[in-house]
Amino acid sequence: MNGISTFRLTKWYLDVTTEAGEAWIGYAGHVRLGPLRLAHASCLRVAGDDRSEAAIWSRARMPRIEERRIAWEEPRLAVRGSWRATVPGAERELWRNGTAAVRWQCLAPAAAAEVSGPSYSLAGLGYAERLDLDVAPWRLPIAELRWGRFLAPDKSLVWIQWRGAHPLRLALRDGSEVTLRDCNERELVFGDGGRLHLDPVDTIREGTLGDTVLARYRVLRRLVPRRWRDLHEHKFISRGVLHENNGRTISGWAIHEVVRWP
Repeated sequence: MNGISTFRLTKWYLDVTTEAGEAWIGYAGHVRLGPLRLAHASCLRVAGDDRSEAAIWSRARMPRIEERRIAWEEPRLAVRGSWRATVPGAERELWRNGTAAVRWQCLAPAAAAEVSGPSYSLAGLGYAERLDLDVAPWRLPIAELRWGRFLAPDKSLVWIQWRGAHPLRLALRDGSEVTLRDCNERELVFGDGGRLHLDPVDTIREGTLGDTVLARYRVLRRLVPRRWRDLHEHKFISRGVLHENNGRTISGWAIHEVVRWP
């Protein structure tokens, strides 16, 4: 796989959580891996103990940005959604080495969102981001990634933590950067004394990339290096309570994940 001279990836992530704790997660992206070009889309729905997932690996449609609204329609998945940002977005370059970089666009830290599928319709609070990489993920100097978002009617939090040769901590509260002092599956601690407590987690999806995302696409599974196939993802949904430094408490829902490189 060291012979792959070109890698480009654009990945969209969109989600919705309802007040009752139902969740929907959508992915769309296109990848160039040497001569191979793919456009992928998938969606994952969580309703109590029920999980349903669908994916396509060619000719997928990408979301559209329309002022403060993001719209996505993928007829082959029978999915249609809308995310209207209620908090200003932010952009950061997370890593660079020469001409290779990882660029993160938090397009909607919080949004009024709705999505419909073959047999469901959800409306609630949502989140949307776009990630652009012109470096292969298996070449990144990361051993562990923690990412998450917490949403309540008047509050949003987004966090990223990298561990490894290029450590990184980044958090946005209502679209503005705040110091992230500590981060684990149960609690986040911020520089101003605020804390986000996460209730016992419910697993949305867990497994290696080769057994989950790439399981249905054998050609790509054979092409990518083992370090990417064996990357382990654990995605959660949790009820969360934000304890602000002024004593105020805010309840909402968090979607978060831990990704470990082998």
